[in-house]
Amino acid sequence: MGESGAGLEWGFDDQIMDNLGKHLGVEGLFELQQRGIDQIVNFPESDVCICAPTGSGKTLMFAMPVVASLVGRVVKVPRCLCILPTRELATQCFGVFKKLCIGTGVCVGLSEMDVDIIVSTPGRLMDMLENEGLSLEHLQWLVIDEADRLLSQSYQDWLVKVYKSAYQNEQGRVVCDEDGRVVDMRPRTRRRLAGSSLASHRFDEPVLRRILCSATLTNNPQKLAKLNLRRPIYVSLTEKFTLPENLQEHYMVCPGKYKPLGLVRLLKGFENERTLVFVSSVEAATRLGKLLECYFEKVRHLSSKQSKSQRTKILSAFSNGHVRILVVSDVMARGVDIENLAHVVNYDIPKTLQAYVHRVGRVARAGKRGCSYTIIRSEQKRALKSILRKLDSKSEKMDFVTPTEVETKKLDESLTIMKSLCNN
Repeated sequence: MGESGAGLEWGFDDQIMDNLGKHLGVEGLFELQQRGIDQIVNFPESDVCICAPTGSGKTLMFAMPVVASLVGRVVKVPRCLCILPTRELATQCFGVFKKLCIGTGVCVGLSEMDVDIIVSTPGRLMDMLENEGLSLEHLQWLVIDEADRLLSQSYQDWLVKVYKSAYQNEQGRVVCDEDGRVVDMRPRTRRRLAGSSLASHRFDEPVLRRILCSATLTNNPQKLAKLNLRRPIYVSLTEKFTLPENLQEHYMVCPGKYKPLGLVRLLKGFENERTLVFVSSVEAATRLGKLLECYFEKVRHLSSKQSKSQRTKILSAFSNGHVRILVVSDVMARGVDIENLAHVVNYDIPKTLQAYVHRVGRVARAGKRGCSYTIIRSEQKRALKSILRKLDSKSEKMDFVTPTEVETKKLDESLTIMKSLCNN
């Protein structure tokens, strides 16, 4: 199904389809994107849970139906709430919505209230609800991206407050119990949408719909029960974990004390190509990032200790090439999407098959070539082999050459500097 054909079948406004190519650079939708959109559009009375792999374009799956349903709205009030776990992910999602909305009359805001679509984090959302008078009485869409993270215990309060704001009767009485569970699934009376064939045909009854998206979305009924989903459809857009066709995988076995040298040698061979280096924790990212600064100029790391503006600046610099090497943990990199990335290095072996796929799946996208490298100690070979076997991987082994005296001396000096910087 082509891009224009799909839009015609779904009833999407022509402007939305034009924006895909002109402003988002999307020449055609992936099959997974089309399947996800089909579920949302063709089952308007159901909430949709989408499990889709990293790089499959989850944002467009929900953004296109949402924007299409709001084209022609008369009054600008918050009708869609899109929640993501971090400011960085929210900013990326906002960027997609903003470009998709060009020329449609639909307004999107990043943690702003005077808009049709609010993109926010749980913390900022609670601030708007509690301190800034945000009302969700006209809410028609609740999109929860990176749903597994947002449904964890530490994030539960935001969901309770959303439901208590959205589900009220006409007299303003909240129809939720003390835990935020909706007692009466009928939202307060709302005006019908008008002004577009899609609004009148598919979405003419503006009840609150929920879309859950994640690369590792749970189907655990206990976790999903809190949402009180309405006729839920659970859609897995991948039969099994697979790797990009144009991905070249490599691994290197070396003594633990020389792992930094193995990494440095790899990075020196990459010239000016951008590389994402994965480690096991935020603390490890800080240490390795400072160590690599002794060898390279254009290297940075992401840490939860950095301010949001600092992390945004680093990601921007990495995207435009001013930073060549970025060291991250799985947590800090979740959902970060960098176009035309050349290399991924697993400095610390991923703990799960899913983590491996999420890491290396950041290269070799959209038919382009990319390379991944995993550096392991000899005792980790069995764990890596288990992952590669399940993926039917053809990862090639790279030899590690015993370091020279000069290399060893440089490493010792760099480790001393790194420890000093980390202790300050």
